[in-house]
Amino acid sequence: MALRDFTVGAPATTANLGPGFDAFGLAFNLWSEVDFSFDCERTTISAEGYGAGLDSRPETNLILTAFKELCRESGVEPPRALRLRCRNRIPFGSGLGSSAAAIACGLVAANEALDLGIEAAELVDLGSRIEGHPDNIAAALLGGLTVGAMGDREEGALIASYSVDDWNVAVIKPHITIFTEDARRALPKTVAMEDAVFNIQRIAFLLSALCGGDEDTLGFAMQDRLHQEYRLPLIPGGREILDAAIGAGAAGVAVSGSGPALVAFSMKPVDGILAAMADTCLAAGIDCDQFNLKVSRDGASVIA
Repeated sequence: MALRDFTVGAPATTANLGPGFDAFGLAFNLWSEVDFSFDCERTTISAEGYGAGLDSRPETNLILTAFKELCRESGVEPPRALRLRCRNRIPFGSGLGSSAAAIACGLVAANEALDLGIEAAELVDLGSRIEGHPDNIAAALLGGLTVGAMGDREEGALIASYSVDDWNVAVIKPHITIFTEDARRALPKTVAMEDAVFNIQRIAFLLSALCGGDEDTLGFAMQDRLHQEYRLPLIPGGREILDAAIGAGAAGVAVSGSGPALVAFSMKPVDGILAAMADTCLAAGIDCDQFNLKVSRDGASVIA
């Protein structure tokens, strides 16, 4: 039986949100989409938007890797050939979860094409193993705010989901690339006990502020001592950009994932905050992409 064609979309995500290092993820209303076609003789990939000129070999494509891995784990033979048309609206290497979105698209597509009937929450475990951590992939698959932890092989990824208030988010992505491996190498091998306690003390307040739209608490709750101070020097003008966002009225700010994207939250419109961040980035000698976003309550899904 011929497989029908369809389109899958997955949202951009931010991870960590300050103190929630390698655990917190939040989905945004910035979506990448992939058209899947099966009436073809060989597997081909085309792309528009970000990464349009990059390597399009099937063996290096994360979408196909995730698609085939779910087939393998389900004991189902994958289709002989696929045609992928990608619309990449999430910048690559940005700290906005482009790889998680790709993995989410592949998993949702395999689930749909082969009628596996797997719930999105069940896809998070495999996605976390492909991605290496659960923060971005959980938010990409489930939407909203997620908190994830990797259990043992039997437990898999453990995920808690939360409904978040209607925050406005200013995001700038400086035109530099920070590879995740480099961002991790910048981190210390050990941390002081007081720094670990500092982050732990803010976690419950972060959940409460994000879910309740509490601007007064969010600034305190997004403070961090485990990773941001080590990563900000990798971003020209990074500290000044976050300070400019606070000065323009942001309730809370953070490095998005491992950077270089920077995010600022407010319950009010963020046009002025976004302009202040972009101006400060330009003053540091770096151009940037600018995004005026909202939280997405929806995760990856078949959209057409």
